[in-house]
Amino acid sequence: MPSTAAQCVAYIACAELPEGSWPEMMTVLTTNVTNPNSTEMLKESSLEAVGYICQDIVCSSVLFAVTQYILIVCL
Repeated sequence: MPSTAAQCVAYIACAELPEGSWPEMMTVLTTNVTNPNSTEMLKESSLEAVGYICQDIVCSSVLFAVTQYILIVCL
């Protein structure tokens, strides 16, 4: 079942990232996924949000700019 929170974060990110707003968002999501103290629900929702962002973002230059964060959560 998709996380509503992850979808909301992704929708906002897809609007904000191309404008240069919310630059720390991908760092926060990455930290949520890789932090051993994060709950499983937080890790899963954060990873889902990254997936939705990758799926929905229109601006390829923004996607390129956050590639390092995407690779971190995938490894």
